Amino acid sequence: MPGKHVRFSPTNLLYQSSSTVPSSLSHSHSALKSCIRAPPPEFLPVPFSNRSVPYAPLHKALSFHRHANPIRLNSVVAFSHKPAITYDISLHPSYAMARHGHTHTLLAGPATTPPVRSLTIISPHLPWSILVRAPGMNAFVSVSDVITTIHQTLRKHVSEHEYNTLLSPSTRKRVKAAYEHRYQHAHDHRASSQEQKGGVRRVDFLMGRNRFLGLSPSADGPHTWTLNVT
Repeated sequence: MPGKHVRFSPTNLLYQSSSTVPSSLSHSHSALKSCIRAPPPEFLPVPFSNRSVPYAPLHKALSFHRHANPIRLNSVVAFSHKPAITYDISLHPSYAMARHGHTHTLLAGPATTPPVRSLTIISPHLPWSILVRAPGMNAFVSVSDVITTIHQTLRKHVSEHEYNTLLSPSTRKRVKAAYEHRYQHAHDHRASSQEQKGGVRRVDFLMGRNRFLGLSPSADGPHTWTLNVT
């Protein structure tokens, strides 16, 4: 049948970062390689609603929870309309850039005070939660771990069953539009073709709101944080 169709990958292959970094950023990619870790992502199902949810930053939390939480976020990943890190989460983590200071240094720091071994990130726009763990023998989750795991989790392919059962018809149209925009605006023809063949990914459930605005407290406990995007 002629016309555009939504594609779905038959397998859930991890994003191959080496093929997604253009030569113009190769120097930056090398400089950040030591602090951009690649822990295997964890995917946990969470309840999902088909109701329309505004895309305003989701930083509102119960006041008692904010004051009771003994864990504080590093300002680099804490919610802000002008976040310390400028980053489009649909792109490779090497695209993350600090507004001020050295990107490498900021990414290497602990994501929280006191440091934690794991934390969970949720969003009302995603039917999955994101579990970030300190990889290997590392003592804490770093800012890099947060950035990298968000990206890797949202690069996971969406199955046709997920696409048809988790979304309302009107939302499916917006997800399809986000998928088309993503591959049509890839940095070159080869990347565009790869993205198109890769089909819908979890990042497309954000419907184009891919700019990272940081994390904010949630009502689900001190180790669970809400992802803010715009």
